[in-house]
Amino acid sequence: MNEVWIVLAFILGAGVGYLIRWKSGGSAEEAPQLKQSLEQAKFDLEQQRQEMADYFEQSHATLLQLSQNLDKANKLWNDSASHLFNEQLSTAQLPLHEPEPVVIDSEEFQPNDYVQGSHGIITPRKKVS
Repeated sequence: MNEVWIVLAFILGAGVGYLIRWKSGGSAEEAPQLKQSLEQAKFDLEQQRQEMADYFEQSHATLLQLSQNLDKANKLWNDSASHLFNEQLSTAQLPLHEPEPVVIDSEEFQPNDYVQGSHGIITPRKKVS
């Protein structure tokens, strides 16, 4: 009797499995198309990965070249600046003390009073009554 239940359970399981497979949609005609679209998607993904790797490699090379050029320019600027600085020190007559500031007489150098029209552009208005 147990063998009958085992066979019935097996037939019932196979029937349920067939119904699930039938509802999920996979047919024999669609399998090659699915496989082809999967292969195309894998190829596109690999191609995009390769493009990204090439882009980052090119960016790395460009940044490395830029870094080397900036190092050369910085070395040139430092050499020129040190040469000019040494040249100025050898030829300069450095004062031992700063000269006294010159005091300007404030009465001689009074600023113009632009409000009163001393420059001739602004003239006072006549009062109209």
